[in-house]
Amino acid sequence: MIKSILITLNNKFEQLGLLKKLRNNIRRKFFSSSKSREMQKLRKDFYSCANKLLKLAEEFGIKNQTIFLKDGDLFFQAENGIDFAYVPDFGIRHLEFNGTNDRLQIEFILKNLDNKSVFFDIGASYGYYGLSVAKAISDSKVYCFEAVPSTYFWLIKNIKRNKIDNIIALQKAVGEKDGKVNVTSDSFGGDFIFIENSLPPSNTNEIDCIKLDTFVKSQNISRIDYIKIDVEGSELLVLKGAIETIDHYKPIIQLEVSSRMGLRFGYKPDDIFKLLFKMNYDYLFLGKYENDNGIGKLQTSSGDIYIDMKKSTEFFFIQNDCDVNLSYDSKYTEPLKFPYI
Repeated sequence: MIKSILITLNNKFEQLGLLKKLRNNIRRKFFSSSKSREMQKLRKDFYSCANKLLKLAEEFGIKNQTIFLKDGDLFFQAENGIDFAYVPDFGIRHLEFNGTNDRLQIEFILKNLDNKSVFFDIGASYGYYGLSVAKAISDSKVYCFEAVPSTYFWLIKNIKRNKIDNIIALQKAVGEKDGKVNVTSDSFGGDFIFIENSLPPSNTNEIDCIKLDTFVKSQNISRIDYIKIDVEGSELLVLKGAIETIDHYKPIIQLEVSSRMGLRFGYKPDDIFKLLFKMNYDYLFLGKYENDNGIGKLQTSSGDIYIDMKKSTEFFFIQNDCDVNLSYDSKYTEPLKFPYI
């Protein structure tokens, strides 16, 4: 059995042949002796992945990409040095070409945290945000909440792979009330809570749900600097369960504002803005790909949320009296490559 294969694609693509070998080795050596249903599925997944990687590398000119097989899992190394497992159900969305579509968000976050910062990642998915912060700021404290069991599995795998110990992962939903909720498990990275008294989707799991206010009190947390929320439409519910926490700690709040996803829970996007405006927050937003060759940039509020929502779904809410680094300079000078745009 192959225990470890390490491949790095260099600028001249001299090692594409090694990627072909990886594909063939996966097919021939790694799984050929097993006829179990589980191993047959793994064989199909890894062989498909290796073929996809080869095609992507040739088509999009992927450079300096490290790919390796370790104890049965295929990993990719992101530009920040973090290893992420390949998730078959997530396809190519999280492969690193010359960055990710979240690179400006991470850059903004790191500008506004210090060595003792506390970062909450609500809807952590496979851990890109949480691991990026935890690795970059070793004395920080990172809390990752991920409700979906299958996604939480990959989050834990990535945390263990990177041996980062300043991160705490919790398999919980975060919402407006403490109790139980049902979450879908049909689409990696796109699963969501479905509301009470509605017809549940076919594949769901009952998961513990906790208010952020409840969690912060139970853990005696004395500082919160930044809260990132990406929960496929239930962002307003998270905020309503965190009123005391937000009022006390005044963290920067990053969240997606989507009219389509908010409809699942019966609210309009301006309900989020109204709630946070009442708490003395204003906002920035990430205007992507406007006259800047696809690089994207932070922009200040125009004063009209509907105009700004046409430009972005990614918003950063900041207390008006807080000291925040609002530098719009970015180290990124090249546009993202397909499929990120």
